[in-house]
Amino acid sequence: MNPPEVVSPASPPAFGAVSAYASFSTAAKNILQEKDLTRVLRVICEEACRILGADRSMVLRIKMDGSYQRDVFYAYNFPQDYLNFLESSRHKPILPEVHQERRLAVYSNFGAKSEKFLPEETRNLGIRTLCGIPLVVEGEILAVLNIYHPDDREYGPEERQLAEAFGDLASIAIENSRLLAETEGRAARLEIVDRIARIVGSTLEPGKIFESIAEEVCRAVPCDRFVIADFDWEAGRFQFYLEKSSGPMGPPLESDIEAGLMSRQLYQTKKPLNVPDLLESIWADSRHAREGYRSVLMIPVIQEDRCIAHLRLASKEPGKFTDADEELLVSVSGHLGPAIRNADLFRTAQERSERLEIVGEIARAVGSELEPADLFKTIVREIRRVVPCERCVIETLKEGVRHSWHIESDIEVEPLAGGASDSDGELGGVVYEEKRPVNIPDIREHTSPRAVSLPMRESEAFWLCRLSRMKSVSPTSPWPARRRRGFPPSMRNF
Repeated sequence: MNPPEVVSPASPPAFGAVSAYASFSTAAKNILQEKDLTRVLRVICEEACRILGADRSMVLRIKMDGSYQRDVFYAYNFPQDYLNFLESSRHKPILPEVHQERRLAVYSNFGAKSEKFLPEETRNLGIRTLCGIPLVVEGEILAVLNIYHPDDREYGPEERQLAEAFGDLASIAIENSRLLAETEGRAARLEIVDRIARIVGSTLEPGKIFESIAEEVCRAVPCDRFVIADFDWEAGRFQFYLEKSSGPMGPPLESDIEAGLMSRQLYQTKKPLNVPDLLESIWADSRHAREGYRSVLMIPVIQEDRCIAHLRLASKEPGKFTDADEELLVSVSGHLGPAIRNADLFRTAQERSERLEIVGEIARAVGSELEPADLFKTIVREIRRVVPCERCVIETLKEGVRHSWHIESDIEVEPLAGGASDSDGELGGVVYEEKRPVNIPDIREHTSPRAVSLPMRESEAFWLCRLSRMKSVSPTSPWPARRRRGFPPSMRNF
């Protein structure tokens, strides 16, 4: 509901100056023609005063759970100070039967009844009589329409019937307005889903597709952080397709993964996860909570009964995301499967293109008239361009003697004495005799004297690939999965 609006009334005619029943049809027409809920409430309050001869009215809800919290949905001809007092009050309601028993009640000596409830403010407003009319929507009491008179008034049978009929009319108008708002909201959500479906089916590159999806989602469901990502929870690997926030967080650290992630639960259950307040959940120590986020909504992207990716929305406000938001994003996620697959295919094609490009460059270098030193320098440069590393060497090993054709290194490595080679023994046997690459994930676990002499940090990996007369040593952390596949067959005969 919208916050209360304070308006000044036109002077209503005295009760009985016109036929109340004759004006009821006019009131019904005025109320039912309004669609917006705030305007419906305004007209209800105005027409109630006009028909029942009152000078003030409001639509008020009081929680009857013992807290007696008051929510003023609309107030007609009340000063804001009084409304502030009213909403801060936790006194028992004057007309509890209206809220509990859903029946009309009238107090003609309101000043005496309100001695324990804002007596001074009530006397200043000149209120003498209060009529409470229950507003029942979808079988439940939504609020109470309070009518205030400046004089003592006893409602007779006809006046009570009129007030009850007006309450029924007001309840119908409110319910119609809410149903219309739900219908319009549903139509708007369908439009968003339709636009996203067209975006996914477009010829845009994956990056542009995800950016357009993020724009549509964040417009419909405002948030402080939006992510489209894939989480391989068995391998503990994250892949981000898009991250949109004022301060990107990037993928979680290994310590965060080990501590437990919301993503893991999402991928295991394959059900949406809405956390209203991180600080009151099992993820109170999560990295999102540490970054100041309070509420999170995660939606799985399901393909063939498998969660292949997810949407994550995070807000720094608690309780930000509603059931309607979740329903909308579940509909959106149904269209994201093709976008995820296309992005993976696009990335694979790019990787192949990169590999073909380096093969082409090296082939041109080999077929040129470059001097050997320049030739090997060109080859190493091309390798390091697509396989970032700190050290790359091209060498030959013949009869236990190593000859380095070209070395590019960002780290200091002391040469082995006597021309010995770290290719002797196990590594030399694998590379030269078995003619296959060697991948050493952790150099500290290898027995090669040359390997253990490299100044590697604990988190770094050691990658050795020697095909024919080529050797590539590349320490980095972490290694992208696509870099572990070795070089394509067409590079093995250069």
